[in-house]
Amino acid sequence: SMADADAGLFDSMADADAEAFVIVGVAAKPASGFEAGSLAARIEQVRLALGLAPEPLPAVVDKAAAVLSLFDELKGERFVAKAAACYAALFKAAAVGQKDTTLAASTSSWDLSGAVPFVLSARVRTTQASGTILAKAFPDGRWRNGGGAGQAKLLLLRGGRVCFDIGWVGSITGSTQVNDGDWHDVALRFNAALGVYQVLLDGAVDGAGLNAMSDHPDLCVYSRIPVGHRVSDGVANGDMASRFEGDIEDLTYESARHAAAFSMVQGHASVWVSQNYSARKWKIVSDETVKIEEGAGSAFRVVPGLTGEKGTVSFEDAARPGRYLRHAGYAMRCHSSSHGGPFALDATFRPRPALTGEPGFVSYESVNFPSRYISHRGFHLRIEHAEDSTLHRNDASFRIETSARY
Repeated sequence: SMADADAGLFDSMADADAEAFVIVGVAAKPASGFEAGSLAARIEQVRLALGLAPEPLPAVVDKAAAVLSLFDELKGERFVAKAAACYAALFKAAAVGQKDTTLAASTSSWDLSGAVPFVLSARVRTTQASGTILAKAFPDGRWRNGGGAGQAKLLLLRGGRVCFDIGWVGSITGSTQVNDGDWHDVALRFNAALGVYQVLLDGAVDGAGLNAMSDHPDLCVYSRIPVGHRVSDGVANGDMASRFEGDIEDLTYESARHAAAFSMVQGHASVWVSQNYSARKWKIVSDETVKIEEGAGSAFRVVPGLTGEKGTVSFEDAARPGRYLRHAGYAMRCHSSSHGGPFALDATFRPRPALTGEPGFVSYESVNFPSRYISHRGFHLRIEHAEDSTLHRNDASFRIETSARY
């Protein structure tokens, strides 16, 4: 254990600045490979070994991957939790600072492709209408077409609203102004159950759409910097997003591979609301009849598609587990999974962005009758051929009502 004097020095320096946070955290344990001795002496050894002193914060961030590798050796000490918090504080300080920020090399593993569910979140405060919150872009914030190898991603403010843009694919924009000078919690997540990205504002879904798209292997992760199609002297021209002016705090990424808390709609009882008849919800009238009706509606749980095909879903009756929505004769019914024949195929659907293109809505395509979507006709739920008409697009688009976790 460390002497009380060393502990006090640890605490005082850990409150001083982000660079000291990391230095003290690494130096707190002699087993990290540096000589035993006073904490002050070990700090100087770490500084020299990592080439940190007297460099400013951005240069420290560039070397954070090396610092992180040493953190793995900090185990069993009461300082470990604080050291981990100090490491996080380095990134927080970088994001909050007024300088443009290139996040550490370790953040390039932040997978925004939708291959796995994730949540990217931050707290922001600004009065500007445009600015980069986080970009996974080409070097120096360049925005270009990545072709078949994948595309760049950009979480930004556009017109004062939170927006997510995938290069050469499209964008989704929230409906609420956030450039009011107050703090707001913003987030981007990929909802595997719906097959779409969602923009969240202060805990609620504010926009949704776009399918999964690979990240180009040459992308780098940035915060605050201008992003644009042309770069001069290492600075992008900002025609996609200008430099963020304001405050950004608690910029974090959580993947479902490591955080089961972000399980989204799967397993949660939900109801589906018609886009063009907003008072009507999916309702099991009988096992052979499913309609959209006014009132509470029937609750279903979204589960992985019964066929086992990746990216598909099935709808289990929340009141009668083991019974699922399926189509038979193109009409939607609610049957037991003990039914034989093509039951699994009939009960499996591919989530698609709403045919109307409306944020917060979703459409479902049959797996065994491609181009047929869950729709309503005469208020009866069916699978209908996709038609290039406003009526059909509205009939085949639905909104999910459930807890904030969907």
